[in-house]
Amino acid sequence: MKPECICLIVKSKTGLEIIRIIPDLLFKRKVKNLPAVSLPFGAMEGDFISSKIGKRFFASYVFLIPSNEEAILASLTAVFKKDDFNPEKVKSHFKKSIAVLRDKQKGDLASIANSLPDIYQGYLKSRISIKSTITTSIEIGHDKNKSMKSKISQKEHRKRIDDDLWHEDEEDKDDLENEEVDVVIE
Repeated sequence: MKPECICLIVKSKTGLEIIRIIPDLLFKRKVKNLPAVSLPFGAMEGDFISSKIGKRFFASYVFLIPSNEEAILASLTAVFKKDDFNPEKVKSHFKKSIAVLRDKQKGDLASIANSLPDIYQGYLKSRISIKSTITTSIEIGHDKNKSMKSKISQKEHRKRIDDDLWHEDEEDKDDLENEEVDVVIE
């Protein structure tokens, strides 16, 4: 199953923060608890975290970003509407993507954030394709277990936007009040 989006989340001096979401389909009310379940207290480099908030499922790979001061703990997180995704595929793709970026000296925060669209598209295409220079690109393929579904129609995109408008309806109030959060660290 394809993710709704992927996110880059880091633990900074001021706390947990979402650096970037690709594609940016999740609105603020939908991601309120996302940083906390993607980088829970005690998470360490190499951890893979499965979590659920309300009706959405999250798969997060935790890694370190080198820095001049202190390494930054970060998480690549895939967001799914259903729990029928392959956790091993998510972990493998994110782990390989970070390894490729590090090998090409592009493992800093800005480079990873800028590579998020490539990482997302690579997941959809079942391969990693990250440009390292103007003339060179790197591709690493992995098995496709399921065939890709057709692209989401414009009508479906409009419905998503309509469903996600900033105003809260009764369903949103119920979701926020009765929101259940599950986290599993492997």
